[in-house]
Amino acid sequence: MQLSIVIPVYNVASYLEACLASVTQYTGPLEIIAVNDGATDDSPAILAQWAAKDARIRIISRENGGLSAARNTGLEAATGDYIWFVDSDDWIAPQALPILLEAIERQPAQMIAFSHIDYWEATATFSEAQYLQSIPLCTGREFIQQSHFFFTGAWSFLYQRSLLMAHGYRFKEGQLHEDDYLNFSLFGKVTEIYKLPQALYYYRRRPGSIITSIQCENIAKRIRSYLHLIQLLRGITDLDAAFLHQKCEAYERNLFGLLEKYLKSSDARERQLALVQEIKKVLPQRKLTWEAFRHSKWKWLLKLMYNYSPKGYVTMVSLR
Repeated sequence: MQLSIVIPVYNVASYLEACLASVTQYTGPLEIIAVNDGATDDSPAILAQWAAKDARIRIISRENGGLSAARNTGLEAATGDYIWFVDSDDWIAPQALPILLEAIERQPAQMIAFSHIDYWEATATFSEAQYLQSIPLCTGREFIQQSHFFFTGAWSFLYQRSLLMAHGYRFKEGQLHEDDYLNFSLFGKVTEIYKLPQALYYYRRRPGSIITSIQCENIAKRIRSYLHLIQLLRGITDLDAAFLHQKCEAYERNLFGLLEKYLKSSDARERQLALVQEIKKVLPQRKLTWEAFRHSKWKWLLKLMYNYSPKGYVTMVSLR
């Protein structure tokens, strides 16, 4: 079997049929592993209906463990030479599988990248195809140095199963941004990777809001994920230092953007301060430049307060 598609499924009944329809429209040999991650809606019934009419679909049911755990379960069960992780609320392009299978046959590699199109559910609009750039066969280190394409979603790559299995690479369970963890761990090790110039995946962007205490917890979890990613990148020595520094700065911007939202929420002040102090253990100081002062005196003052008075920083952000 050339290709196994792993689809984690959790409470996506509204989207699941579109995903399965896009995958099964290709009629050739294919292994489709749908991992029911403890879904409590109609998703299991939908899976059963599709499996009854398409023998290529194999259902694995497990207790809810999150996206990473479901993907890892599918990976362990897969038998294909290559793995494609497809999210169950997304879908693939009509010609995706013929194009990818031809690429595998023509030029085998440890990883094969491709582009995607965003679908914004709130406005029912599509983005332009993202990063339509062809990159010839190279190492992972060379790939990130020459690539304008840099989206680390696991669904934007085919992975050679032997690469993942032989070295024990898995998605980090209980952690957001699990795709980044996996791919940054791989890029320094991979000796064969290339990118196709086609958009083969549709990524659904669903709207959300930050209101309830549960959502506060989710923001805090995302902040900690960025913090852990910064620590991960600081420990990588086999990738370009300038690239890693650039990615760390991007994660840091995202982290502080989320932190300001979190500090304006209704969560307890003690927990907010504890999170700021946790961040300061990894990021003790923020840069204070004259250019930043000229650009925004308020943000410059926030950085100053973060550097020298975490309590004052929490208060200032919450009152802003």
